[in-house]
Amino acid sequence: MRILNFTFWFFLGIILALPSHAQSPNACLLNEQNYPAKTRIGYLKCQSNGQWIFTRKLNWGVVFGSDSSFREAKDEIQQAHYYERYQSAKVFLRQGRYRSVVLFDTRDEARTQLRNINRILTSERNDAYIRDMNRWCINRIFDRMENNIELYECRQI
Repeated sequence: MRILNFTFWFFLGIILALPSHAQSPNACLLNEQNYPAKTRIGYLKCQSNGQWIFTRKLNWGVVFGSDSSFREAKDEIQQAHYYERYQSAKVFLRQGRYRSVVLFDTRDEARTQLRNINRILTSERNDAYIRDMNRWCINRIFDRMENNIELYECRQI
């Protein structure tokens, strides 16, 4: 009985501690339709306005595409996902363009894969480049997921 009583008061305390100024009580509920069950690029934290923000660094990325629409960028990401080592490919909306990016834990990993990415994913354009994701896309917000492809928006400070 004591354990049941403790559990009740524990969960009641958590509920009462939640911010009351959120847009709705369900603003940040996770579901398969609007949020990836597990993101590979960081931990997400719910803001009071219902938006998700990152609480972990992204490290390094190889930017290999820049498109005017999410549909075009999705095609590039699907091509990247065909290769096991590029499963971390995501789309980032930055400065009005949908950028296709493969994420890596270290700069050395990104540098090692740059030539392969240029050869395989850029159709020999050789225009892929490495970026420190913590500077290149500082304020990133998860936007949506379509066909297992994640879209993040880089917001200006």
